[in-house]
Amino acid sequence: MKEINVLPQGYRAFTAIWNDIVLGRVEYPKWYSYKALISIGKESTYTLEPRGFWQTTQELKKEGVLILQMQMKWSGKILISKPKDADRSYAFQPKGFFKNGYVLTDYKGNEFFHIHSDFSWKKFNSGFIITCKDDFGNDEFEQLLMLLSVHYFKSMQDMAASGVY
Repeated sequence: MKEINVLPQGYRAFTAIWNDIVLGRVEYPKWYSYKALISIGKESTYTLEPRGFWQTTQELKKEGVLILQMQMKWSGKILISKPKDADRSYAFQPKGFFKNGYVLTDYKGNEFFHIHSDFSWKKFNSGFIITCKDDFGNDEFEQLLMLLSVHYFKSMQDMAASGVY
């Protein structure tokens, strides 16, 4: 099993690191925002923007082209799907009795990775640890799914802290 550390860079950015290699970064334009900029490597940059009145749907775009759509459900589950392949979606959902972590599964129920919080009392800030199989996270799409999970876990933490959840 491989562990990827996601370290906070202040309150508006997170960097995913594995074996001293930076896999990607999630940045927010404001302190509390559903909009995000996701960078993987040096060339790939994605924008994440909410859609709709309640902002329960989000779209991930690369250079203006829609790559993924995310739909938040009342159960706390988030469905992630490609526009041309909507019936083969991924599900980002709480795991465990106390829901202290999240897991990403595909439409067949295969588990890809588990993410949980790594809170630092010294810095009073939360990072994340992603645990996945050794062969997962090697291509750009898999890294994108991991960084999206960081965004959604942080969103769930923020909603729980504000009492909106």
